Parts: sequence; structure tokens; C-alpha cells
Amino acid sequence: MKTIIFFYVSGIVCAISNTTEWTEGNRRKEADQVALWESKLVETQDEPPNVRLRELSLGLRNMGHRRGFEGHSPAVEEAYLKIQQELLSIPGHAKYYADELERLRLDPKSNYERIRPTYLAATLRYLPSPETIQVLGDHLSDMRDTPIDENPKYHEAVSSGKLRPIDWAPTPQNAWLATYALSNIGLQDPPFEPVANYSFIRYAPSTESLQKFRVWWEEVKSGKRTFSFKGQNVEYRFKPDGTWETISLVIPPDNGTKDEETPEQPSDSEKTKIDDVTKLKEPIVQSRESKRMSPVESETLTEKTVDFQWILVSALLVMAMVCGIWIKRRAS
Repeated sequence: MKTIIFFYVSGIVCAISNTTEWTEGNRRKEADQVALWESKLVETQDEPPNVRLRELSLGLRNMGHRRGFEGHSPAVEEAYLKIQQELLSIPGHAKYYADELERLRLDPKSNYERIRPTYLAATLRYLPSPETIQVLGDHLSDMRDTPIDENPKYHEAVSSGKLRPIDWAPTPQNAWLATYALSNIGLQDPPFEPVANYSFIRYAPSTESLQKFRVWWEEVKSGKRTFSFKGQNVEYRFKPDGTWETISLVIPPDNGTKDEETPEQPSDSEKTKIDDVTKLKEPIVQSRESKRMSPVESETLTEKTVDFQWILVSALLVMAMVCGIWIKRRAS
């Protein structure tokens, strides 16, 4: 019996040591990424608003993705909040991404199909503000883009050998991407529960979720309904002219996350600054997994998956050994 207990305890220690090894193995990369984006914040502080929005959006997605991992360091949370607050402080932060998408839509040589999920679903979900709600709400009716797997040009490219089917996963219309972002942006009492799966590429939104958010947005846009975000002690109400009023809450929400900066209403002069946008060129990412997330995010996910598999294999081997010894002792 002591032998069985020994192997059982050894199995637990083995699993724990593997988990520790995975954590220690990723801490250096995690720290490097935090240091990189902390330095980017300093480097871009004197840049024009559109440059900061373009350059720091990758850091926002990177840190936002990493903070979803259990056991991430406090430094990740701090870097995420710093980048988020920096972008939220820029008047026109959400409009910038919407305008860029419209510009790229008209450019046949652009990476529009690849960038629209990056902006609508993966970036705006991390920018809780009335302006973001406005942009995403307007996109709930955007069904202009035919999913790539139904697009004749996609099949022509595949048949001609210019594109492999695995190079480009189908992306739903912008209305579905906006639904995903709204369900994950941190609304208090959302009309539809958040989608648990991070990968919006595989997000299969239901008609019910889209319809509920459309009804909700009409009420919010008309001013009949207020809305608020978790972790903030204010709520917002839209006015007929598209601006909004900020209303202080007597009792802050008790189910929020860390405090986030309350976005201020931009002035008319500030709104015009963001309209002068420089052209954005993002690299084409060839991998089906990495084209929707940054290389760092894809790499981290791969490491986490591989290490978890080793933990599982080790645990199964120990269990098999324990069972074998137990059966042998019973037989004797």
C-alpha cells in the first residue's frame, strides 16, 4: 500500500513540476512582451493619434489575450490597462478603426478580409467606451461582405493554385463580428451572454444573439436605454445628435473587473483630428491560426497546448503504474 501511495504522490509531484516548468518557461517571454509594449508606450507618446492607434493596437490584443491565461503575471494586467487607457483617451479611437475598414474595403489590393476581424472583433472588444458601442452598434446591420467560402473569387483563387483552402478560413459578415465584440466587451447586463471561446474565427453566432443585440442597440441609440461597463461607476445615455451623457452611479457595480478609465466626450475640434488618417499596411500572415491573432499569441497558445499534453500524458502513465501495482498486489 505504501508503494501505491508513493507512486500516487510521485504522479502529483510530476504533474506539478511540469506545470511549474511551463510557467517558468513562459515567464521570460511574458516579461519580454510586457517590456516591449511598455517601451512602445513611451516611444509613441509624441506620435499623432492615428499612429498610436495603429501601433498600440497589437499590444492591446497581445496583452488582452495573455491576461486570459490563468496564472498570468500582474505585469500583464498592468501593461494591458496602460495600453487600454492610452487608446481610450484618444478622441475618435473607435472611429479610426471603422474609417480604416471603409478605406481598405475600397482598395482591391488591401488585406481587408483579414483586417476586418482583427479590428472589429479582436481590437474593439478591448476598448469599452460609448464611442466603441456606437461603432459596433452601427455594424450590426453590416451584411455587405459575402463569407469567403461563398465568394466565387475565393474558389477561383483556389482552383488556379494561387490560394490554398487552409490559407484563409471563412470570416462572417461584419454584423457577426460586431456581435462577438459586443458580447465580450464587458457590458453590464448584456442582452446576450458573452461567448466563452476566444477564437472569434470559429465563433458561430446565432441568429438569436444578433437579433437581441440589434433590438438592444435601437433602444440604446434612441436614448430609451442606458448602458454601463463592468468596473466603471458610471452609465451612459445617447442623445439624438449621437453624443452621450455620463451619469454617475450611486453604487458602483459589484461584479466588475479592475477599474478602467472612463472615456470623456470628445470635443468637435478633437473629433476632426482623427479624420486625417495615414494609410495602414499590415503584413499578410500565412498561417490559418496566426492570421487572426498575433504571432506571439499563436506561439503562446501552442506552448500552452504542448505543455498541457505532457502533463496529461505524465498523469496517465502514473495512473497506469498505480493500477498495475494494485492489481498485482491483489492477485498475490
